[in-house]
Amino acid sequence: MNHRDRRLTRLETRTGLTTTLATLPGDAPERLAALDGSLWITGRGTDLLRVDPQTGGVLEVVEIGASGIDVVAGAGALWLPVRNVAADRRGFPTMSALKRVSPGGAVTTRATAKGRIDVHGLAADRAGIWLADNTGGRLYRLRP
Repeated sequence: MNHRDRRLTRLETRTGLTTTLATLPGDAPERLAALDGSLWITGRGTDLLRVDPQTGGVLEVVEIGASGIDVVAGAGALWLPVRNVAADRRGFPTMSALKRVSPGGAVTTRATAKGRIDVHGLAADRAGIWLADNTGGRLYRLRP
């Protein structure tokens, strides 16, 4: 995913050849995760896009707010720290809420930021969903 020109490109690891699959909607789609046979992509000025990994075609657009900062698959769902419109315009990774999105596209808010949380890292494992805030010097864990 190239956020500058919004192109989704497939890389053939055996040969090193690339194929442009699609140019995606949104201002800067840049973060992606795989879940249940689809690619899920978000970024600054971009809702959550469910994309066919073979063709690059957008199968669904899921409304998540202004934009997603990042996306990770874990515990059978997608997890997205999202930002408000003001943070999105500045491009800062300041989270307003953490959303959970089911493979079917149902969105729920799992946590709301009560202060400034800048998301510089996002991961999922058996212990939960992890958010790293380098600005605040904190590591957060949410159990799915």
